[in-house]
Amino acid sequence: MLETTPFFCYVIADFTPNMRRWLKLAQINVPLPGGGGFDGYNSDYKAFVQAVSYKYVLKDARLRNEAFFKHLNI
Repeated sequence: MLETTPFFCYVIADFTPNMRRWLKLAQINVPLPGGGGFDGYNSDYKAFVQAVSYKYVLKDARLRNEAFFKHLNI
């Protein structure tokens, strides 16, 4: 059963030229809305992969928690 189990993988990384090349080779090349990363499916590993930049994660977290921070006056 393990051979047919799909996996979900999240990669948080800086998108250097080498990283972009690796993502393309690994079939993770569908841009995410907002340009913060890439999405894809690697059939060799049966893995759904989402690669996002650290800056995107930080920006998204700040936007998501802005109301909470305002309420706490921080």
